[in-house]
Amino acid sequence: MATPTGFVLPQLGIFAQGTAAHHFLEFDLHRDVGPADAIPSFRRLRAPEVSAGGVNVVLGFSAAAWHGVAPEGHLPTDLADFRAIEGADGRGAPVAQHDAWVWISGAASDIAWDHARAAAAAVADVAALAAEQPAFTYHDGRDMTGFVDGTANPPTRLAPHVAMVPPGRPGQGGCHVLVMRWVHDLDRFWRLPVGEQETVIGRTKPDSAELVPPARPPTAHISRVQVDDEQGEEIEIFRRSARTERCASAASTSSPSAPSAPATMSCSRACSAAAATGSRIG
Repeated sequence: MATPTGFVLPQLGIFAQGTAAHHFLEFDLHRDVGPADAIPSFRRLRAPEVSAGGVNVVLGFSAAAWHGVAPEGHLPTDLADFRAIEGADGRGAPVAQHDAWVWISGAASDIAWDHARAAAAAVADVAALAAEQPAFTYHDGRDMTGFVDGTANPPTRLAPHVAMVPPGRPGQGGCHVLVMRWVHDLDRFWRLPVGEQETVIGRTKPDSAELVPPARPPTAHISRVQVDDEQGEEIEIFRRSARTERCASAASTSSPSAPSAPATMSCSRACSAAAATGSRIG
């Protein structure tokens, strides 16, 4: 988000805390609508200015869409649409790339749903709703297996140094989003004794204490971790054993010197929200 004084800031919803309800929307631009033509409609999406009971709105756009609007020198060189990944044993990450991604988060599911429905209506003149996923935070930050999620995430005060494109680099003030929906065989996992579940994950289930070898096998979830200390922080990139159903990537940039670029868009950190059932908005 570019301010009148020229500072570049991320969208506030990226680092919002205490949001228990979420709704994710993905859009495809209409065939006769180019990325630049869609900007005025997506600019209508704004979080309500209230002190309580509101929502956070975060927008991201595909690499193809950004190439259509970003001025030269303001597009991250490594920005690309998601490419399919073929893994072992028939597992893989298929492509379900769309043009725009909207993340709405708030305190209650009904409020998030209302705003998701309003967001879809606000951009209906330029884009069609291609996918949606209502979601919720599970037991204060655990994933659906019951284990604490995001244990290696940096603290909130350091998160911008990890998540955001730093000043002086193309795409400053923005970031990348990788959107993936996983399918877990929870019944099979929960039938395992807790001790065996812990060797699968690599941490204890009640308090998330990290196991150390030999108690933690090389096949454990956290044994297969890549570490990037470029920002001085450890960042875990997990290779889950569950099947992925669909994947996409998105990103956005903001620049005070580029009035033609969307000035209210920046991408989000990964959200620790679990898939939920709910009414469709489209």
